[in-house]
Amino acid sequence: ESANMSHVEGFYGNSTSLFYHPIGLVLDQTGNTLYIADYNNDRVMKYIVGASSGTAVAGGHSYGWNLTQLYRP
Repeated sequence: ESANMSHVEGFYGNSTSLFYHPIGLVLDQTGNTLYIADYNNDRVMKYIVGASSGTAVAGGHSYGWNLTQLYRP
């Protein structure tokens, strides 16, 4: 189990299948959807359960305070 964790912790990024300091998640059981706050990428990602990549539903346009931006969600 330790080997798996060190493997996972070694990768980060800003593609739709990677995170950079994810700090919160919510599972919407009615829609089988997972939402993840990706702190250092300034976005909230949405994943259908079982998917390997998702879509940004908030932020994702660098950090800021405009309508399309988030700052460290």
